[in-house]
Amino acid sequence: MIFAGLIVTIIGTVPLALLTGSDDYWWLSAVQVVRGCGIGLTTTPTLATGLVSVPKERISHAMPLFAMLQRIGGSFGTSVLTAVAAAPGSAAAVAGAHGWIAGITAIVLIPSWFLVRAEMSTKD
Repeated sequence: MIFAGLIVTIIGTVPLALLTGSDDYWWLSAVQVVRGCGIGLTTTPTLATGLVSVPKERISHAMPLFAMLQRIGGSFGTSVLTAVAAAPGSAAAVAGAHGWIAGITAIVLIPSWFLVRAEMSTKD
């Protein structure tokens, strides 16, 4: 599920890396919906996977930590993109930032592929 979510996230991010500044609002909205679905497909299974390794008596302490890390990550990413978008030639700057995001997400596919393979081999 996480691997599929990463692929959907990349599919939703690549068009944002090609922004020209005169893009249609509805097109951008549709791309963000696809991207949001990809992020949703990765977030919940990642949280569940993290919680599997936590002893049951510690879950009440782990959940706030996971939530805090998700919020910090989202806030940090939003603030960085906002700072980039505020630069002169903002359409090109935002497109460049999303190009980096797509590249980093593609790099994350490598370890996730190995995790999927390792999980499949333990089920056999």
